[in-house]
Amino acid sequence: MTTHPDAQRAFEEMMPEPTCSVDPSGFLEMMVAGHIPAHAPLFTADQLRTAMQAVWDAATERAAKAWLPIETAPKDGSKFLAFRRGEVATASVFVRDDGEIWSFGRESAHVDVFPDIVPSHYMPLPEAPAAAIRGTK
Repeated sequence: MTTHPDAQRAFEEMMPEPTCSVDPSGFLEMMVAGHIPAHAPLFTADQLRTAMQAVWDAATERAAKAWLPIETAPKDGSKFLAFRRGEVATASVFVRDDGEIWSFGRESAHVDVFPDIVPSHYMPLPEAPAAAIRGTK
């Protein structure tokens, strides 16, 4: 991502680089251009580790929800979201003795007859909204 130089400069003026140090009691001290008083303990090393683990967990959870190669899609007829040439639709595939049958949106075809039906990427369907599960709007 490219940032416009004026926007970058304005951001740096508003949010200068923080300075950090660790005091003998194990507390991290941080000052951001006088916004946080000097020697005000903010986090212990354990608290920082916990926060960093939470960030890592969120990032890996998000990555797990990313588009995956279509070769790894389930081939048991279960539905998933699929991407094909700029379109996103529900899709499914199942294997028969004579090959794969793909469904993409409202289209269905044998892969040998219409190979372009196969999407390039997929992701599992998200969970249904809690209200839908409870039967309310």
